[in-house]
Amino acid sequence: MVGKITSDKKASCSLLPAIMGHSPWQTQNETLKKVRGYIAGEEDTWEGNEATGWGDRLEETVLQESCARLGIKAKLGITTPAIHPTLLLEASLDGEAEGDYQVIENDPDRGIYVCGGTQSAPHQIQGSLIIELDGPGVLEAKVTRNRPEDFPALYRGPLQMQGQMMCTGYKWGALMVLYGGVELRIWIMTPHAKTVKAIEDAVTDFDRRLH
Repeated sequence: MVGKITSDKKASCSLLPAIMGHSPWQTQNETLKKVRGYIAGEEDTWEGNEATGWGDRLEETVLQESCARLGIKAKLGITTPAIHPTLLLEASLDGEAEGDYQVIENDPDRGIYVCGGTQSAPHQIQGSLIIELDGPGVLEAKVTRNRPEDFPALYRGPLQMQGQMMCTGYKWGALMVLYGGVELRIWIMTPHAKTVKAIEDAVTDFDRRLH
């Protein structure tokens, strides 16, 4: 687990839920104030808690098991941020994988869900969809005490993953969530045009307010 490698002084993909008003832990104004503090020279003194500690320890296990189910090989330990070419937005990646035309089908029995990125809204699942993993993709792992969801809450990875695909230019991503330590679910996503536009607008507005 490498940890956060993005700048504290601008928007990052992990901050997107808060910037866009979807975080249960931090408001938009609190996020703005916090980043303004970093710009002014303040340091982040928060060291995490037991929940985040377990998330860190289990991250690699979640990534490796998920990739095994998908038939792909994970590249972990990424130490450089992915930087968007035009927006002031950066991403820390838990991992990457290279698609070799693997065909992934919706398979709830194995905890695999294919999401229609360009055909549906990001909160919908299209059970009949099949995706071919062509080229590099982003990997994002989450650990939660919550019960399994039909689709993860927007603050539990979907917005972050859309931003990561924007920063890398990759065309697919796998969001891997371990629920309650006993059930793993994997969502394969592609860029979703309306969400991409919403992120672009939110990041532009956030930077304007910062300065």
